[in-house]
Amino acid sequence: MSFFNQYSYLLTSIFVTVIVAFFLVRDGLSRRDVIAITSIIGAFVIAWFFIRPTPSNFTQDQIESMLKSGKPTLIEFQSEYWMACIAAKPVVDSIETNTKDKANVIRLNIQSDVGQMYASRFNARTVPTFVMLNAQGEVAWTMVGRVEPQKVYEVVSP
Repeated sequence: MSFFNQYSYLLTSIFVTVIVAFFLVRDGLSRRDVIAITSIIGAFVIAWFFIRPTPSNFTQDQIESMLKSGKPTLIEFQSEYWMACIAAKPVVDSIETNTKDKANVIRLNIQSDVGQMYASRFNARTVPTFVMLNAQGEVAWTMVGRVEPQKVYEVVSP
């Protein structure tokens, strides 16, 4: 099941492309069919580059210093292949922009070694999981699936 969770965008893209290709070529392959299939694949690839989550490339030392900085910290455990993480990206981007000087935002890919270590530490079993730490470094709340910006702002500006 973990495979499907981590690669849902990729699997959905392949499934949709195969289904569309099947319907297009069932009466014989024409130039129009090849163009349509190529366009669908191109659209999925372009969409992927624009909407995929971007995990941070922080080292363990950098993350620890951010956790001990005295600022509230939002940690997002995500996978760049999971559709729910892709859907959460604009919300997390907005939170990061609105709390730039008041809070830290850390995005961790659960497929990386550092991401797995912190996922274990904060008991993040699915993606996306959001863990909000207050200024003292204590867990204020944990949300799975989506994050509510208002809850973040309540911890950042009590």
